[in-house]
Amino acid sequence: MIEPLAQQPRSEVRHLLPAYDQGVTPLSAALAGLLGGLLLGALIVALAVRGRLQNDATPTVTPDAGVLAEVVELLRTPAVICGEHDQVLAASPPAVDLGIARGQRLDVPEILFAVREVRRTRNDRDLTIDLPRRGVGPAPRLAVQVILLEGYVVVLAQDLTAIERADEARRDFVTNITHELKTPIGAIGLLSEAIEGATDDPEAVSHFAGRLQIETQRLNTLVSQLIALSRLQSDEPHLSSTPVNVMDVALLACDRCRGTAEDRDVELTLTGDSDVTLTADPEYLEVALTNLVQNAIAYSERNARVTVTVMPSSDEPGVDVAISDNGIGISEADQARIFDRFFRVDFARSREHGGTGLGLSIVRHVAEVHGGTVRVWSKPGQGSTFTLHLPLTTGTDAS
Repeated sequence: MIEPLAQQPRSEVRHLLPAYDQGVTPLSAALAGLLGGLLLGALIVALAVRGRLQNDATPTVTPDAGVLAEVVELLRTPAVICGEHDQVLAASPPAVDLGIARGQRLDVPEILFAVREVRRTRNDRDLTIDLPRRGVGPAPRLAVQVILLEGYVVVLAQDLTAIERADEARRDFVTNITHELKTPIGAIGLLSEAIEGATDDPEAVSHFAGRLQIETQRLNTLVSQLIALSRLQSDEPHLSSTPVNVMDVALLACDRCRGTAEDRDVELTLTGDSDVTLTADPEYLEVALTNLVQNAIAYSERNARVTVTVMPSSDEPGVDVAISDNGIGISEADQARIFDRFFRVDFARSREHGGTGLGLSIVRHVAEVHGGTVRVWSKPGQGSTFTLHLPLTTGTDAS
């Protein structure tokens, strides 16, 4: 005799959920509604078949609502099961959070109308709706599938907001990177032609060759930062897990930037606790600190000061590295965007110093993959302080 599904423990029901529901990613999210429909349909058919095996005299079997509720509660996508009077029998937590279901009623008129139409016509329906805005951020947009299964009407929804945001970010990234790559590549082509046409003028050749080296370095920096950003944003960034003396890494970062600081008559100072250590990837930590110091120098006027301070965190166990300058500062509006890829507070100044607009985005991702944060204090005309906070143990896996 086959054990009824309703008597199986929750852990055995959980394995019926497809892999996408154990961790939705932007790439798999678009398939969630369809997969969810197939899942629930298969579940209901399985329940009916199992019921018939236990009682061959019963021509039809209505699946147990308690079992359906248990399964739906495990879904991480919006899902609702409605009874014969359009009452909500079960709703997944995301469906409740989005306001699709409230108690035993559907609280979105468009979905309620679709449920009634599906029950009346016995034809499935697909629709896209915009929910009312809640607090800050865009109004949620849902792709909704309403289907009739074994006497139940099942509502499956997918929140398209994150997907559309990801698509927009991807389009912006492609546009920006195309522009950023075309600039040095075009300059290299023009300078090569200039050198070829100035073979009789050694001084001009030397000048153009120097410019060519600058553009080549700019292109090399951009490609290197794109590779670093791609690795940091991957599911497995392959960080090393090494005991690191933070002062030693900060010294390396300052040494990398000292020539630039001297060229701009900027006083660069390193201070703090020389005995602070943590577990981290020293290479990525140096990249993050170098980017912060370079930014501080680039956005400071001549004869300004940049100070790097290493200290134990006062809020929680960890290390804080603060990079302070008395430069031009950042407006409150720009502070919300400075960690976005390719955003520049001052485009002309950034281009002058070879900035790619990726440095602070890399800093943010280095902080995140180490379980830390980066925060900024700034006022226009008074300067800025960027503080990189890292926990003592980051949990990174050795590569």
